[in-house]
Amino acid sequence: MSASGHTFIEMIVALTTLGLLTAGGFATWSNGDLAGRARSAQFAGHLRLAQSLAMSRGAPFQVAIDGNSYRVEEAASGAVVAGDTVAGAAFSGQFPITFDSLGRPTNPGLKGLTIDGTTHWVLVHGETGLVTLP
Repeated sequence: MSASGHTFIEMIVALTTLGLLTAGGFATWSNGDLAGRARSAQFAGHLRLAQSLAMSRGAPFQVAIDGNSYRVEEAASGAVVAGDTVAGAAFSGQFPITFDSLGRPTNPGLKGLTIDGTTHWVLVHGETGLVTLP
């Protein structure tokens, strides 16, 4: 009698190999995505910092962009409070975002942070200045 098809061991080896390849690819994708989301969360935190400083000090603070870096600064003097450089990143949206003493932004809307071809969005709400990650 001639046997055709695959043995049980061959099927187990094939499924294990497929599972390992899938898990490795997913882990790589997840880590890259997590890094981008972490950077956008950090950027959102700096926007919140600018808003908080503007309200607590009663003076406008802004977040300005320069290439692949951003900074939180006092609008009148330009004194830098915080900031970061994001290697290989590009920002999109209207900048600078200036918060007044009531925490209201001058340029509300979606702000994009593109890292390795993936854009992560930060939303600055108009009336309240609430900063969220959609």
